[in-house]
Amino acid sequence: MLRQRAREGRDPDEGDAVPVAGRAGPDVEVPGVVADRGAFLTRRGADLEPLLAIGCPTIIYPYARETLSDLVTRGGFPPVLLAPVSFEALYAQRAQQQSGPDSRIEVSS
Repeated sequence: MLRQRAREGRDPDEGDAVPVAGRAGPDVEVPGVVADRGAFLTRRGADLEPLLAIGCPTIIYPYARETLSDLVTRGGFPPVLLAPVSFEALYAQRAQQQSGPDSRIEVSS
């Protein structure tokens, strides 16, 4: 991933930021950005696409959710809770869209 960022001309130490927004009452919107990252060791020849699309975000996302919730609460705002995400379902949905409507994609755990 770091090499890929370097090839793309991006800073290898730069994390991917995810914009989020929550509401603190009917008239107050709380915007924010969550940037989190992890380092993962892989074996040569491993299929990286499912790892990067499912495994890594599944590990990192709960920590990003907790960090955002804690930060907003400590700031004195009502709690902002990000919904859980099934990265496996998102991966399967994206693969289904790329392969066409008549194909069936199954992801084994």
